Amino acid sequence: MNTQKLTIITAIVAALLAIGGYFAIQNNKTSTDAVMVGDLNLAGQPSIGNENAAVKVAVFEDFKCPVCKRFEDTVFPKLKADYIDTGKIEFYFFNFAFIGPDSTTAAIATECVYEQDEDAFWEYQKLVFDNQGDERTQWATKSLLVDLANQVSEVDVAKLEECISSGKYDQEVRDDKNMGVSVGVQGTPTVYVDGQPVRASLDYNAIKSAIEAKLK
Repeated sequence: MNTQKLTIITAIVAALLAIGGYFAIQNNKTSTDAVMVGDLNLAGQPSIGNENAAVKVAVFEDFKCPVCKRFEDTVFPKLKADYIDTGKIEFYFFNFAFIGPDSTTAAIATECVYEQDEDAFWEYQKLVFDNQGDERTQWATKSLLVDLANQVSEVDVAKLEECISSGKYDQEVRDDKNMGVSVGVQGTPTVYVDGQPVRASLDYNAIKSAIEAKLK
């Protein structure tokens, strides 16, 4: 084999390895792009608040979970007023879809909205919880989830409908749940403060104490 052919083959192999490495990184949540807080990888998750905040708080939720709705209605507003809006923490959301098949449908819909507009995610997420049905029924249908998006001006509803059907975020939703399982999530909601679980996730004072301990 002459030198010119060897050089060409070497270049092709190097290019293929580079492409393969790129896609491996893009699809691996433990890559160099990972944002690790304890055992939690926060990279790519919806977040709100001060990105430079020293304390990172995360919650795992299922949109069909009635206790999660209680968290959103009673705990999150206090957390937002005291710590998110004041720039003291950055707050992250993880899907933990486990109650029923439509838990996954709702989770996928929110991922699709997040793809379109990161800020719109939070408005849409609240709408889904506000319209929560009985957890024993499959209320989180594609048609309902698309209809709710009509109330969020930043969302292209046609693109959302296509995205939900495409399966594009099926693995992303599974990855969120797997992340939760790997750090010990056994139910929802589960709150983590700097990677440490707060066992009483509906107890605002418990969450507040955990945050204050990290802020010292």
